Amino acid sequence: MGRLNRLTRVFHALRRSFWVLPMTGCILGVALAFLVRFVDVAGFVSSYDLLMVDADAARDMLGTVAGGTATMMTLTYTLTLLIFTLAAGQLGPRLLDSFYDNRVNQITITVIGTSFVFALVSLWLVREERNAGLATALATFLSIVSVMVLIYFVHDVSQRVLVDNEIARTARRLRVAIEAAFRLPDAEPQREAVLPAPDAGSRQVVHACDTGYLRSIDIEELVGDMVRHDAAVEILVPPGEYVIGRMPVALVRRGGSVTDWEKVVNDRFSLGRSRSSEGDILFSVNLLVEIALRALSPGVNDSYTAVCAVDHLSGAFAELLRRQPSSPLYLDDDGTARVTATVLAVEEIVDTAFHAIRRNAAGNMLVSCAMIDAIRRLIEVSDKAHIPLLRHHADLVGRHALPETATEADRGYLDTRLLTVMGDAA
Repeated sequence: MGRLNRLTRVFHALRRSFWVLPMTGCILGVALAFLVRFVDVAGFVSSYDLLMVDADAARDMLGTVAGGTATMMTLTYTLTLLIFTLAAGQLGPRLLDSFYDNRVNQITITVIGTSFVFALVSLWLVREERNAGLATALATFLSIVSVMVLIYFVHDVSQRVLVDNEIARTARRLRVAIEAAFRLPDAEPQREAVLPAPDAGSRQVVHACDTGYLRSIDIEELVGDMVRHDAAVEILVPPGEYVIGRMPVALVRRGGSVTDWEKVVNDRFSLGRSRSSEGDILFSVNLLVEIALRALSPGVNDSYTAVCAVDHLSGAFAELLRRQPSSPLYLDDDGTARVTATVLAVEEIVDTAFHAIRRNAAGNMLVSCAMIDAIRRLIEVSDKAHIPLLRHHADLVGRHALPETATEADRGYLDTRLLTVMGDAA
């Protein structure tokens, strides 16, 4: 695997783990306890009356801090697991991806764990004939910081259990992904690409060496590989695709001096057991759609959550529908196209969201009208080229919005909403 790609995957895994930061905090607590004990024994702070604490008082204080922080750590882990359970049941198991990225949980556990380990080790290091003033003062300070962090943690937990807040966070990640993958019309024009001259008989199909979801492609390193071997490659699978071993994933159009192209290309692919939002726009779209579909299921029947998901989808799509797809060609410094990647079309992203929600909202006037209102807002801010697509979706929603028991008043209300969208096309 390429060095940069490997480091990126390791960093991403460590950043999302629930043991790296807490374990680091525990090690820091042990080191800090020995360092503070050395300072106490050396008498560097013995001149300060505030830090003159005898061994018995120090043991009592350190024991209290150790017991209190142990209780706080238990509470933090319990609340974290409870939030995971609620999120998986109410929002969907794939929404846990955002909870893993929440740094508040990890920082809280780290601070409390550091305080606990420091107090526990310092308690063991206290001797009758030695002063422990600095250790007691630092343990008191860490316990105060732990309480403050715990208060903020409870606040953060109370915010994350609200489904509307989680929908907003997911939509924000979707907007960031859209801004990265699509360019504004008035942005700096992309350089004109020069296609390398093909070598006769050099075309080679590259097959996958492993099985899993394609999370990301290290494009920069892949371009460098192609430059070094004077080659060009076309990637046949987009991020988020489920790749099966021996499945064709790329096509090398110039052979250069390398015969083992499967290793070169596969080293730049990052596969995982599940999809992630990294470089995968449709994953974030599917998360919002999943929340809406779960809310529309007969077992939940929460139309207003579906309406919230539709509203935030329209906010993200407002950014999408005024942008243009980036070029699928990735160039080297000389302007030669070295990598051709699969680019998502605007229509594919919009269809993925609206078709699924429309089918499950059939007969639900509240959600259907919310979709029509969302499309109306999108028409007002979108590029004119996308208006026919939006009106097509509005027409489909209108055809399936009314239940069989709908009254004439309901039909008139729906027609009025549709007129605001269809306009002259009605």
